[in-house]
Amino acid sequence: MKNTLNNTKVLPIALAISSALSANPSFAQQADNTEVIQVSGIRSSLIESMDLKKNASSIQDSIVAEDIGKFPDQNVAESLQRITGVMIDRTNGEGSKVTVRGFGPKFNAVHLNDRIIATTDVGREFDFQSLPSELISGADVVKASRANISEGSMGAYINVRTARPLDNPGFQAAGSINAKYNDLAEEFDPKISAIVSNTFADDSIGVLFGVSVLDITNRIDSAGANRWAFFDAADTAFALRPYHRRKW
Repeated sequence: MKNTLNNTKVLPIALAISSALSANPSFAQQADNTEVIQVSGIRSSLIESMDLKKNASSIQDSIVAEDIGKFPDQNVAESLQRITGVMIDRTNGEGSKVTVRGFGPKFNAVHLNDRIIATTDVGREFDFQSLPSELISGADVVKASRANISEGSMGAYINVRTARPLDNPGFQAAGSINAKYNDLAEEFDPKISAIVSNTFADDSIGVLFGVSVLDITNRIDSAGANRWAFFDAADTAFALRPYHRRKW
């Protein structure tokens, strides 16, 4: 009786194992046909920014473009000011330089794809007006030192990432045309940008082409003076005396 009972118990188990093994190919085939839903836009960029901050090895904040050619703002510096502890300086109303945790622009290291880029000023401060936002895919603000980043920053290490073709496989194209009007100059300033990318060889090789053209006409009315001196208005000889001969 014991042997008979053992056989009857083993048989269903064996049948279950064989049926499970025979069912695997059908499950795999169904998995291949599963539809993948990819989230894009603002929600996708916010999720990716949070993931970068969460997985960073030190204190870091990041900004990610909504899509190729769609950075949150017209200027990278104006996007960075959304991060806690980051303030910006403006030139003619447009964001140009950043201050992080109270340290001015010359105390922050700005790199492009982890490489040092030239500045337009005499010092180390970087002017973000020279970077077109349409060609930027994201930016990282590292507020704590790491062993794998370059030294030289007291406020923050800022790394700006450009768009790359392998990040968006397949053919991608985006462009924009806009214009600004300057009241003082009474001129329209056009801005044209375009970015095209494509991948080949099973998305292992990619090519990206980007261009941004901006023509600005500014007019700024200002007045200034220096080397003030007090003199008697009745002293006409002093007033008519050449500047280089005056004695203060």
